[in-house]
Amino acid sequence: MFRKYLAKRLLKPGPTPNFIEHRELHLFFRLVIVDGAIVRQYLDPEFTQGGHHLVYPYIPKGEIWIEKAVRPKERPFILNHELVERRLMSRGTSYDAAHEYATAAEKDLRRQHGGFYPTEDYYPWSKLTDRQIRDKFYVHEHPTT
Repeated sequence: MFRKYLAKRLLKPGPTPNFIEHRELHLFFRLVIVDGAIVRQYLDPEFTQGGHHLVYPYIPKGEIWIEKAVRPKERPFILNHELVERRLMSRGTSYDAAHEYATAAEKDLRRQHGGFYPTEDYYPWSKLTDRQIRDKFYVHEHPTT
């Protein structure tokens, strides 16, 4: 397994430093905000954004972890993704299928809160060239005098 190979090659030895930033008890789960850099250095070099015990065996059952680097306003979308994925996997759905459904649910929730995606008709940059997008939306450096 490639994941085991990566862990063996990349993880730091020794005791894992404290990586828990915050815990919140919800009705059916505990949300844990973690320092993802420490998790990647000591537990799993592939951990990103969030996860649960059905994907990451080191996460205790009943907990959903979200990386502290995820901005607070983004966390509800990541949490929704993890909840959908965990529910489907607990019913026997494979990770790949559950992840697809969870990604679709996450995108739908983002749309409900004003998000959009490049393949949609109302994507604001669909009629713009790369140069127009750069000129309109990117910060330009001004020469100093």
